[in-house]
Amino acid sequence: MIKPKQADVQAAGLGAGLLVLTFLYIGLRVRPELDYVAAAPVFQLTRVFFQRFTRWPGGLLEYAAAFLAQLNYHNWLGAAVFAGLVGLVLWASAALLQRFTGYLWPVAALGPAFLVLMARQRLDAAAFSLGVGLALAVGAALAYTGLPRHWSVVRIATSWVMAGLLFYAAGLWPCALFVVLSGGYELGGGGWITGLGCAGGLLMGLLLRLAWFQEIELDRLLNPWGRGLPLLLAVALHLYLPLATVAIGLLRRLEPVATPGVPPQRKPTPLRGFAPGARRRITPPGWSSFKRAAGLTFCMAGAALVWTGLDQQRHGLRTIAYCAAWDQHERLLAAARRLSSLDPASEIRLHRALFHSGRLLQELFTFTNQRLWTLFPELRYGQEACRAQSQTWLELGQVNLAEHFAHEALEIEGERPDLLRLLACVQVLKGRPEAARVFLHALSRVPFHRGWARTWLRALAADPRLAELPEVRLIRSRMVTTDLPHNEPATASFLRQLLHSNPRNRMAFEYLMAHYLLARQLDSLVQELARLDAFGYTNLPRHIEEAVVLYQHLQGGNPVELHGRQIRPETLQQFQQFAQAVARQTYQTPQGQQALARQFGHTYWHYYFFGQQAALGTSPVRATESS
Repeated sequence: MIKPKQADVQAAGLGAGLLVLTFLYIGLRVRPELDYVAAAPVFQLTRVFFQRFTRWPGGLLEYAAAFLAQLNYHNWLGAAVFAGLVGLVLWASAALLQRFTGYLWPVAALGPAFLVLMARQRLDAAAFSLGVGLALAVGAALAYTGLPRHWSVVRIATSWVMAGLLFYAAGLWPCALFVVLSGGYELGGGGWITGLGCAGGLLMGLLLRLAWFQEIELDRLLNPWGRGLPLLLAVALHLYLPLATVAIGLLRRLEPVATPGVPPQRKPTPLRGFAPGARRRITPPGWSSFKRAAGLTFCMAGAALVWTGLDQQRHGLRTIAYCAAWDQHERLLAAARRLSSLDPASEIRLHRALFHSGRLLQELFTFTNQRLWTLFPELRYGQEACRAQSQTWLELGQVNLAEHFAHEALEIEGERPDLLRLLACVQVLKGRPEAARVFLHALSRVPFHRGWARTWLRALAADPRLAELPEVRLIRSRMVTTDLPHNEPATASFLRQLLHSNPRNRMAFEYLMAHYLLARQLDSLVQELARLDAFGYTNLPRHIEEAVVLYQHLQGGNPVELHGRQIRPETLQQFQQFAQAVARQTYQTPQGQQALARQFGHTYWHYYFFGQQAALGTSPVRATESS
């Protein structure tokens, strides 16, 4: 049997090691800064914002979780805060198990810590709600069990007050966990009347709901986590400690006990351990080895679940959002290549990163994990991509479109810092400094953004146009000054309008050419080749070159005016190989399609004939026709 002091030292060492590993794991692998950019809850340091959370049970817990999620702005600060929360959960779990069973087995207390870590990788700010709610419930149970046992009436009244406070501050689930723990403690010690009285504490929460929170939806009260994995993790976390307490108590009852002069025999023991003067325990042979093996297995299983629980696809998409927010274009492209598929917002950010790295017309079709294959999905596929579209339109110079999509995103996602920044910039560009100040004052109430907002407010006071800011000056030079043409699709019209206003808007030109490639409008693309001189292209970009070769082939070999540029021989040779492969009609079998994609999937020709929504009236067989 491990001595008490030795057990305390081992428990402290285990806890410290877990905290260090958790800190490094969260900071290096999970990376809280990604969650902040992609899904941080809206938060403002104002009384009005706080008062919103006082109107329903659990609102204060949601407020605390939203505040803690803001600390993810700094990656290692967010990692340290969550590691501290895991440490608090671990300590509270160990203290409760020892209080209830009279035995310290540190490994058993790791269960809630593992579950909170798994929730951190899946539930964003809700993981803070789970962890803090559990710590509050367990802390209340520990405080309750510290009351003298002979104060039955006081204990029952205290349990009711604690249950009511927990229900209001943290919601139904922490309240129910406290009631189960406090009632179970009383029942385990033989206090049936007190235990049943504690169980009635749950009625206090329900009475509060009926009396003061009638407007809250019952579904939200019963299940604030949602369906699927979030609900499963919440249930497991709230059931773990009651079940672990019972399991450890049952295991202890199986250990043999002995009285001096009497052979060891198995006797049932109270759930909470021995009273003073009770017979001492006898450790059976192999019992310690069994506990060590079981503890090691439990730790390895928990660590494996946490490690494999990270959703790599979701993590990759958030990496793209983070890199786009901080203009880390090369890292964004590397992250995009690792994903099996991209969502609409990530595709928009990919195109922007390709442009800024000078590879939009060189490598657009090498990212075969795109699903929509469009520059601007608008609202056709939902509103999730509005934030990304607003940023690109603003940078292009279409300020009105940027404002439109930013307000759409604002309606869905709330007053996120990047949206407030963008809308403030839009108002400055449109000559509305007072409107810009409204957004900047709102931004100044968001943690970690006050300095930026105040800098802009001071600059606005000195110059309402902010003419000296490079980012504002660049966008102002690209803003449209002509009417919108109405004889072509919306995306092409908006891009051509930008070029009419500023013929040297390179971003608008490359986006227009990329749009024609994606839309398979080769006639329109060829007509724009004369603009290459204005942007200093000495050679044809790769995908433009592939499109020109295909266009000449489909037009019976008629040459295209390239304004002094030449098609590279290797491109012509590769096209002949593609045409020959298609002529064999290998694409008619799944194996042939895979082989064709492996060899030519990175080319525009493969996209043109086999890509999503292939152009009507085009047939791969035509690629085999002689020029």
